[in-house]
Amino acid sequence: MTEQIKRNLEPLGLILNEAGGDFSVYSESAESVSLHILDDTGTGNVLHQLPLERREGGIWGVSDERLTARHQLRAARFWARRAQARL
Repeated sequence: MTEQIKRNLEPLGLILNEAGGDFSVYSESAESVSLHILDDTGTGNVLHQLPLERREGGIWGVSDERLTARHQLRAARFWARRAQARL
């Protein structure tokens, strides 16, 4: 991972502000990422689905006034690299 990508990774997650919030995650392999804002009942009902935009260096992000601390992240066609075991 390059130094530029490392700098782009800070900060990730949810940052609340006066205008709602900014949310970002890192994924080199996702084809799409969306953030689901849940209701306050604890049942997992989705109130809003926010698609994240692909940014430089594998960062996906969105800014929205509806962002709160209650959310769920979903990534489509995500794959993880497997480390090869050495014997």
